[in-house]
Formats: sequence, structure tokens, C-alpha cells
Amino acid sequence: MGKKFAPAYANIFMAEWETAALDKCTKKPLHYYRFLDDIWGVWPHSEQDFEMFLKTLNDHNASIKLKSTISKTSIDFLDTTTFKGPNFINDRKLDIKVFFKPTDTHALLFKTSFHPKHTFAGIVKSQLLRFHRICTQKSDFGSAVKTLFSALSTRGYCWSFLRRCFNSFLHIKPIDVSPLLPVVITYAPCTCKLVRAIKNNFQNLAQNVQTLHNHRVIAAFRRHKNLGDLLIRAQISPPSVPRRRDQGQFFQHRRLVRSHSNGYVFLSLCKGTPRSKNCVYLVTCKRCGIQYVGETGNTLLTRFTQHSDGHTG
Repeated sequence: MGKKFAPAYANIFMAEWETAALDKCTKKPLHYYRFLDDIWGVWPHSEQDFEMFLKTLNDHNASIKLKSTISKTSIDFLDTTTFKGPNFINDRKLDIKVFFKPTDTHALLFKTSFHPKHTFAGIVKSQLLRFHRICTQKSDFGSAVKTLFSALSTRGYCWSFLRRCFNSFLHIKPIDVSPLLPVVITYAPCTCKLVRAIKNNFQNLAQNVQTLHNHRVIAAFRRHKNLGDLLIRAQISPPSVPRRRDQGQFFQHRRLVRSHSNGYVFLSLCKGTPRSKNCVYLVTCKRCGIQYVGETGNTLLTRFTQHSDGHTG
């Protein structure tokens, strides 16, 4: 968990698991679909046969245990509910609607957050588009929208703004292929007024200048450093501690590791031993002065070796 390759690795593992496990089953689902470790299927046999099917899967690998939910009318899968609608008897087609987990707090962006104004409309419209694509019944779509808007109203979104988003979320704007003139600026509430003034002045200027009449100005906002940047790249001075290796309580382990083109970094650690695990450490580059705070579940000696291998030029 937490690594970029984790979903792909889990998917490969589960694909191999299910291929071998399903080969052991005498009776199989009519439909079987899996997303990572979530499975949806249609079982055409008896409930006793399903219990035997589930036992076969659980006995295949001791580290993989499945929990099942059985229903003859509806089933929840990811953020959807598949159910037999009012027309199922006639057309034999399943309906789908949005499923909100009991723990879902609808923790979307507060309207008072310092984001560009179009961000808030984009969040609302993206949710409406998702609901519209999932729900097969208009009434279910309306119920999901009501739940969403009730949650957003408590986060500072006014109902008039939400209605405007609802009335326009299906509108497709034509793609503007006009040449762009970006104004690169750090985002702040006051800079939005500056950008609007630049756009208005440019439109007045473009009417008299033939070479720029088909251009348009856009704002390109630079990103502020967030809390993660400040924590990872914190400018913390290396601690000064006595070098004691006899008791194993405090030590300062130093190792020069190649970095940049021909510079070095200095790894400094205190309060531990070379074989300590689950530690926080500080890396200081002696060439440029940049510092890096990291953590490792391995021993400090193992992590130092990894830094050395990763920075060798």
C-alpha cells in the first residue's frame, strides 16, 4: 500500500489467484467481474452450491479470504447498486443507481477554499455527470443529486450556484482553438482581479491591433508550496549529539554518498543504533545545502545503503 505499483501488483496477483481457483470449481457463476479485490457476479445455481463455490475459493490460498453478500433483488458494488427495477420482468435488464456508503461524509471542497472559481463548478458538474452515467432511472438520479446538494449546502455552496451547475452540466462547450497568451502568476484572491483587468484591457487593445485579434489571455497559476513540501523539504539543522557507540543509546552515523554531478550528501542520524528500525532520518547535501527528511521501516544501515545505491553518479 502507498506505492505506485501496488494496484497493478494486486491485480496481477488476483488474476493468477482467480484463474487457478476457478479451475477447481465444478459450478461457476454465469457472470463474473472483478475490480482489484471486489467481485460482482450472477450465480445461476442453488445457494448450497454457492456455499461450496465460496469454500473452494477460500481454501485455494490461505492469505485470500472472501466475504460474500447474497441478494435476489439488489447488490452493492463499489459506488453502485445493481438491482431489479420495475421493468425487469419484461425486459430482463438490471438497473443501476448510485450507492453511498454509510461512512461517506461527502468531504468535497469547501466553497471558502482558496481555489480558482471554476474549480467549484467543476467539482459539482463532475459529480452530476457521474450520477447521470450510473443511474438508469431518472428518479434514482434525482435522489442522488438531492443527497449531494444537501451535503454541499453545509459546505458553503449556495442553492442558486448549485442550480446553475445542474442546469448546465450536460452542456458541451465548443473547443476554442484560438492562440493563447498565458499570464503566469501565483494564485491569490487579489490576483484574480488583476487577471480580469488584464483580460479586459487586452480585449480593448486587440480591437485596434490586427495581429492579436484572434488571441485570448488565460491565467496560468503557479502552485504554492503545500504542507507536504514543507515537511519533506524542511530546513532543519542537523542535531548535535555526542558520539557514543558503547551503550548504543546515541550515535551519529556519517556517510558520504555521491549526488548531483560530483557533489555529496551527508546522512545524519541520532538517537538509535545502526540496526534500529522504524526511524526518521535527515539527509543534508553538502554541495547545495538542501535537506531531506525521510522515514524507513528497515534498519538505518539498510536505508543508508539504499541511498548510496540510488545516488551513485
